[in-house]
Amino acid sequence: QGDLQGALKSNQKSLAIVSRLANSDPGNAEWQRTLAASYSKLADAHLGSGDKARARDFLRQGHAIMRN
Repeated sequence: QGDLQGALKSNQKSLAIVSRLANSDPGNAEWQRTLAASYSKLADAHLGSGDKARARDFLRQGHAIMRN
């Protein structure tokens, strides 16, 4: 709470791990859902920092996964 830079760093690390898992098994729906959720968390963190463009980019990436 209140540590935006810490949240961004933590969410980036989480995204890297989840991304590797999801890419290793694209048919695993749970990993794909988790990856989309990771993008959403990053979007929230960037929105909190006032970076609306970056937040929108992360939301689009998460939505693209959910559409597939």
